[in-house]
Amino acid sequence: MPALVDLDIGMGRTGAATPEDAVAIAARLDRSARFAYAGLQAYSGRVQHIIAYHERAVTYGRQLDQLEETLTSLAENGLPPATVSGGGTGTFAIDV
Repeated sequence: MPALVDLDIGMGRTGAATPEDAVAIAARLDRSARFAYAGLQAYSGRVQHIIAYHERAVTYGRQLDQLEETLTSLAENGLPPATVSGGGTGTFAIDV
């Protein structure tokens, strides 16, 4: 079964808290007989509701820095994600 590693980029509820945690989870999925490491998901629901676009872009930019650091760590450990998912209506213009 394909599985994505969940990365906490600001919600503080679920997901790997650090790039190292994300690498450890991805490696475990990669070795699993039942699951297949399929990539990374990093969703920040709170940022979707920041009204001021500039404030949203600044806040989300810091979160995307954490995502980029995690993507680099995964690649350096031979686990580049085939899928990177996240974003939402409130961040679409930033994501593109």
